[in-house]
Amino acid sequence: MTSNSRARALGSVYFFAILVVSGIGRHAEAVPTAAFMGLGGPTSANGHNQAWGISADGSSAVGWAGGSAFRWRLGTGMQFVGSGNAYGASEDGSVIVGQTAGGAAFRWTQSTGAQLIGPLPGNSGFANRARAVSGDGSMVAGSAKSQPNPSLDSDSFLWTAATGTQSLGDVPGGRPGPSDAFAMSLDGSVIVGQTIGPLFLEAYRWTESTGMMPLTGIPPGFMVENATAVSADGSTVVGYARSPNTNPSWLEAYSWTETGGFVPLGDLPGGVLNSFAWAVSGDGSIIVGEGATGDSVDDKEAFIWDAAHGMRNLRELLISDFGLDLDGWILNAARGISADGNTIVGYGVNPQGYQESWVAVIPEPSSAALAVILIATQVIRRRRGTRHLK
Repeated sequence: MTSNSRARALGSVYFFAILVVSGIGRHAEAVPTAAFMGLGGPTSANGHNQAWGISADGSSAVGWAGGSAFRWRLGTGMQFVGSGNAYGASEDGSVIVGQTAGGAAFRWTQSTGAQLIGPLPGNSGFANRARAVSGDGSMVAGSAKSQPNPSLDSDSFLWTAATGTQSLGDVPGGRPGPSDAFAMSLDGSVIVGQTIGPLFLEAYRWTESTGMMPLTGIPPGFMVENATAVSADGSTVVGYARSPNTNPSWLEAYSWTETGGFVPLGDLPGGVLNSFAWAVSGDGSIIVGEGATGDSVDDKEAFIWDAAHGMRNLRELLISDFGLDLDGWILNAARGISADGNTIVGYGVNPQGYQESWVAVIPEPSSAALAVILIATQVIRRRRGTRHLK
């Protein structure tokens, strides 16, 4: 196991241990293998928030709260990192990227604050939006205004301190128009997103050697509109596509690999087919997103998918399989998942009827991980005992 892998595993295990000791969920002590909690306490419609992503180690959720970008960590709660929305975090959550309320891409660290990312060559101002950041925080991707019509068009960009903001180009035969990078692999070598193809919106996968390329091997009848996330090694891409199985205005979540091809994921039972995959685990085996549970496209609930079980309702899974108390909660969307697949963040409606971000932990630890959980539990209890003695 590499140092990065150990860091990711220990991060989620330690996070899970704290949640269990904290007693998150009414049955946490009886079933210490899962946990759920809201990230904030909105008391009015103006206080609602949405979690849009999570760091690979599972320690930090990022998103939007009442017009401000935030980073959330257990123990410290929500820390506002500027106006706008936070979309992505580095592996350990120390670097946050997003978009200001004024429409400029930013990169944030505790020491520097939110620094705006410059424009593409030939343009003025700043890049539009930063959605993705590499594991070490040195590479950022998103969208930026482009020539010849910067007021309407945008290019997907890659930024580093050494090279500045550079366009990722277009897919072969693509047309000028909106293009946006949504996610990147842990080392930044693979970037995925959405662009304008020869005819319609089209998902792409970019590497330095291939440039921007559409996904291959798409079955007849499917039009893959967006690639929203990519696995840590860049091999698995997920997103949503127009499907021959749906109303023409609706979409279906998918998974894609170069060797296995395109796999439509279906939808949750009980509704029209209209699903979106938003995040994927480090090895590509677990996918989360939102699916339809009613006859309206607005009837959405969070899903979790794996090859063995297919698409499942995340809220129902947490209740039926792990005994957690989610009474009054509606989980609208799962937007981020840690590299080990154990920690999921998203947003929904809390028991008071307001929109609130949440975090869920569904670990399947090995015997070694269980030992770490027990050690972490003892450490936390000792620390609490020390505070009481003082």
